[in-house]
Amino acid sequence: EVTFMANIIDMDVIDGLKEVGDQDFLIELIDLFLTQAKELVESINQASKAQDLDIINKSAHKLKGSCLNLGANDMGEICQKLESDAKENKLDNLNELVEKLHSISVETFSELTKLK
Repeated sequence: EVTFMANIIDMDVIDGLKEVGDQDFLIELIDLFLTQAKELVESINQASKAQDLDIINKSAHKLKGSCLNLGANDMGEICQKLESDAKENKLDNLNELVEKLHSISVETFSELTKLK
C-alpha cells in the first residue's frame, strides 16, 4: 500500500515564483504546466496499459520535474515512484500508482487553477 501525505501544493514554491515574476508570470507557468501535465498523465496511462516501461520512465521523469517546479509535491512523489519502478522493471504496483497519479493530478490541477 502506497501512502502519501496531503501536500498537494507547496505554497512556499508558489510564493517564490511570485517573487521572481508577477501574477501573469505565475498564470503562464500554471497554464503551461496544466497543458503539459495532462498530456504526460495521459501518456503514462496509455503506456501502463501497454506495459511500456520506457515511456512510463521518460514521461514520469519529465512530469516529476514540472511538478517540483510548481511545488506539486505529492504528484511529484508519485512520478518519482513510477519512474524508479519503471527503471527497475517493477510492475506489481504499476496500476495502483497510475490510478493514484490520476486522482492526485485531478486535485493538483484544481488547486493550481484556484491560484490563477
